[in-house]
Amino acid sequence: MSCTVIIFHFESLAYLRAVVRQILKYQRDDLLVKIIIVDQSPDESYIKAIYAEFPVNEKLHIVRTSPFGSGYSVDFVMRHVPITTDFICTIDVDTIPIHKNWLYAPIRLIEETKFTWVGVHAQIESAYGHMGDFFCMCQHYRIARTETYRNLSFKAGFTKNDHRHRITPENNEWRGWSDDAVVAHWWEDKYLQHNKFTLAVSHFLGSAPTEGMYGRYTDDLVFHFGFSYNWKMVRDQKACMGDEYLEWMRRMDTDGLTDELIEEILSKKKPLVAPIPRLCWDGTNKSIYAPNTELNELFDKLKAE
Repeated sequence: MSCTVIIFHFESLAYLRAVVRQILKYQRDDLLVKIIIVDQSPDESYIKAIYAEFPVNEKLHIVRTSPFGSGYSVDFVMRHVPITTDFICTIDVDTIPIHKNWLYAPIRLIEETKFTWVGVHAQIESAYGHMGDFFCMCQHYRIARTETYRNLSFKAGFTKNDHRHRITPENNEWRGWSDDAVVAHWWEDKYLQHNKFTLAVSHFLGSAPTEGMYGRYTDDLVFHFGFSYNWKMVRDQKACMGDEYLEWMRRMDTDGLTDELIEEILSKKKPLVAPIPRLCWDGTNKSIYAPNTELNELFDKLKAE
């Protein structure tokens, strides 16, 4: 098996160090992993630091684009970077792998079942109700075959609507605003019968004063810290992000994401009042359903291999 991990990055070197470290930490002999860092940082000195710290080789590639969002990163890579792996996983730079099978289990589930996607449900469809029923996967952690990504990218595009003119997708039926990945998954659910398996989110780390919940713990596989872009862009970091979030960032930037710090972060997680369960999307009937016991047990078995 082989998988390319596309990491979206914007001026978050502490996160980038952490996520690359964790990807390399959890390598398996039966899964070839390649990494593409799509860097959208505007500062030239920052860019040089990234190239110095992450030397390009046969398993790591760095792509520079303008800051047009995470969806544009996917579309740019699909058009300009040859992908030779069977699968692609997209993650935000603050999505931290915490399990040895964070890639293996989703890939094996796709291989053994009818599911096209495994990842996190974006839960944003209600904002686009005028376009009909569809099921959107999160940019920050989702896995599918390379051909699935390529097809959706060229047919509809993952780029949000204010930059869609930069990718010229074949289909332009979408109307109104669209965030990253929305049009791709909407087009997919209108014209294809792709089934999707989404992971449980059971805990969180904390809440920023104005930005909301962060540190989502996803099915023991990854920990999505959150706000890798927002915390750089807010006017007043202390007022918007809060002391707790900024202290985590300071420690990651100063000491790196050590095993000890990961253990401390995970020990501080709190249960969600309303945990998000695993869910499935039926691409034929356009309906959401809960996975049965057999499917849950299969995924848990793959996680444990």
